[in-house]
Amino acid sequence: MPLSPEHHRPLPLQVGGFELDVDGRAPHAEDDTWDATWLSAAATCDAQGSTVSIPGIVLTSWSVRRFREGLAELARSHTGCALLATEGPQLSLCVRPATASDRMSVRVDITPLHESQGHWFAFEIEDAYLATLINQCGAILDAFPTHEMADAHDAPGRASP
Repeated sequence: MPLSPEHHRPLPLQVGGFELDVDGRAPHAEDDTWDATWLSAAATCDAQGSTVSIPGIVLTSWSVRRFREGLAELARSHTGCALLATEGPQLSLCVRPATASDRMSVRVDITPLHESQGHWFAFEIEDAYLATLINQCGAILDAFPTHEMADAHDAPGRASP
């Protein structure tokens, strides 16, 4: 069930030294009610000797949904790349199999000023952590579903949870 407008607790997505905190809905001028919920978030990536933060980025619930689906496919097949990207060029995160069979490679490209800067970070995680990431994406989508997911939730004949 989507959260009320009074919701003020950011919903985190954390992996390695990366954290994305979804704060709520983002205002936008486009009429895309058939598509996704636009989300406001902050992102930080931290590694030895460097921290990059972006206080205000926009992504969509579809981006989170595609990332979750990519993570599920990675967990199942151990092939491909699960990609999370914002609507602008400030952030992308790719999770893919590492050379070790029980590990995943994470690359985060993050920059607040893409015209004059570029920053990337690389981490490795155990592939068992994919389930945690899938659950974190699920919590964000429960609060801010794609319109298709919200419509299915409100469909006649479907029992409310």
